[in-house]
Amino acid sequence: KAILILKPKNTYKSTLFSSNIKTSFIIIFLSIVVSIPLAILASITPSKLQKSLMLVNTDLKRFADIIDTYVITATTKTNSVITSVSKENTKRSGYSKEELIGQKMNIIRHPDTSTELYSELWKTIEAGKTWQGELKNISKDEEIYYLDQNVLPIKDENNKIISYMSIGTDITAKKEVERLSEIDKLTGIYNRRKLDEYMESELTRAKRYHQPLSFIMLDIDHFKHINDTYGHPVG
Repeated sequence: KAILILKPKNTYKSTLFSSNIKTSFIIIFLSIVVSIPLAILASITPSKLQKSLMLVNTDLKRFADIIDTYVITATTKTNSVITSVSKENTKRSGYSKEELIGQKMNIIRHPDTSTELYSELWKTIEAGKTWQGELKNISKDEEIYYLDQNVLPIKDENNKIISYMSIGTDITAKKEVERLSEIDKLTGIYNRRKLDEYMESELTRAKRYHQPLSFIMLDIDHFKHINDTYGHPVG
């Protein structure tokens, strides 16, 4: 009992057009309703991430400023040419950044420093390892200072050494205390404590190489008379 209903073509077009318009508006409305909270949610996450990155960057800058101000650091090329130095390095060495950058690290090397020590240093860092030890340096105004130094290689993504960084702590005061504890204040020569250390070291050396060892002790009679007559500085 089906009934066939015929409509003119134009009527169908009008009905379909109205239906499509309504559907389109509904889709657009739903898209706007759904997209707004999603957009807000999407914008919040990068905002939080950006804020966190800014805080981390601020902390890193603060730490970098602290290191620059209070730690003796220097970065060099593989040929020892200085590329950057900290403020504390310039303060301790007496040279300005302009005077240090472009020069080699031996600009502050003290002539008394043994060649063997530097050979060991270079052998260690060229092998990709960190060297640690004490270095005796000399400032621009020829003041001697000591550093407890760490020198480490900086590598690229291919594990190739591209530069070196040195990080030092000033131990000049400590070395001076050690020196004063080893000498006699009046004469400036080593005291009994240092003499005992030398005796122990020489005894060990003699035993190791099976060599004879002798000690000579001198006693000057009536030395008080020399001090009384000519004074303690002469004595």
